[in-house]
Amino acid sequence: MTFVLALILVFPAAIMIRWRELTRIERWWAVLVCSDALAIFLIPTTAATSPMRSIADRALAIGLAVGVGLMLGGVALAGVRSREGQKVRYLAPVFVVGGIPLLAIALISLLWSVLR
Repeated sequence: MTFVLALILVFPAAIMIRWRELTRIERWWAVLVCSDALAIFLIPTTAATSPMRSIADRALAIGLAVGVGLMLGGVALAGVRSREGQKVRYLAPVFVVGGIPLLAIALISLLWSVLR
């Protein structure tokens, strides 16, 4: 189920990336962002009493930390691009791909804390 969700959310946004308009480092950043988004969505869900729960939680926390770091790196790349007078809009789909899992996990965490 999460694989289907990942494909529905990440794949269309990844297709919209204008790869030829990006510099080499921006392409690497975009590939890392897409990979991180897929990895976050592909972490299996586990039952609360499962012994694997702590491992899945750590993997999710690491994926989110990497995602936040990549988003901050993207802000820096966008700043460099705007100072050079280039269009920043080519980076927007990459921010969407990276932001989807971060927002999804934030909403799930918020709902989970409210329902407790």
